[in-house]
Amino acid sequence: MGITPGRLVAHTPREGTEEWHDLDDHLRAVGDRAAGHAAAFGAEALGRWVGTHHDLGKASPAFQAYLRACHADPKRKHQTTDHKGAGTWSTAGCRTSRRSRRRSRD
Repeated sequence: MGITPGRLVAHTPREGTEEWHDLDDHLRAVGDRAAGHAAAFGAEALGRWVGTHHDLGKASPAFQAYLRACHADPKRKHQTTDHKGAGTWSTAGCRTSRRSRRRSRD
């Protein structure tokens, strides 16, 4: 049994199963968890935002192909691709644009 083309996944299935972890579900769950932790210091919204953006790079076609290759041939060491950069860039871009808006108001 294969995976539906176009379906974005976050992780390969556990060995012996075909239960893929949807990327959407993963990002939402991490966002909820991060929001809960960040609420303790008044940053629930920021925690949710960072949590839901941390793995954006997993949506790239190269990373999706990597996950499928790992599942198809789990004994082989597959060459990975960056999946953290997009989330980092997204977070840095948000921070930069906030600073820019603040400066333009002053």
